[in-house]
Amino acid sequence: MKVRMGVILSAGVILLSVLLGYLLFTSFQPVSDVEQFLSPAQKEKPGPAGKPSGESSGTSSPALRLEHAEVTLVDQDNRICWQLQIRTMEREGTIFALEEVTGEYFTPAGEVFVVRAEKGTVSDDFSRLCLQEVVITGEELAVNAGKMEWTAAPGGILSGEEITMKKQGIEVYATRFRADPSLEKVVFDGHSRWKFPTR
Repeated sequence: MKVRMGVILSAGVILLSVLLGYLLFTSFQPVSDVEQFLSPAQKEKPGPAGKPSGESSGTSSPALRLEHAEVTLVDQDNRICWQLQIRTMEREGTIFALEEVTGEYFTPAGEVFVVRAEKGTVSDDFSRLCLQEVVITGEELAVNAGKMEWTAAPGGILSGEEITMKKQGIEVYATRFRADPSLEKVVFDGHSRWKFPTR
């Protein structure tokens, strides 16, 4: 009986020693041996200037690209100003490049305007928005602009270039403009052309 217990105990100690030895052996494997288990994308090592070694210097893959993204932009008072749906959103340094933007713009009074733009950019902290070839429409106001910018800074001024604004039968074309968040107080800078309704 004692002999049998001794054999079982010895076998258990040997098995445990082999298991611990294997675990220690595998945990201290050099990186080159582990690389065989990595996917091709994981195997790429950074080359000069942080680029993967298999990548040519003339091309680079985007750091981040999102398809069909939704973005909400708020001002410094945490009031929702923009609710946007974006077909593609791609990081370029400190900004995101936007393609095919649709959505809504909200005034402080709660009025809602429909927004559509061909392209644009938004800062990576989402405090600055720039839209190009933009159309904004509401019940009594329609705005077309070659470029429109918004910032989350106090006051939330909207500004832009090449604007055509229609309101209450009056149509204005201006090279530059600035407007308050409600789109009620608008200042036209530079050249402007006015068209009034005929009676």
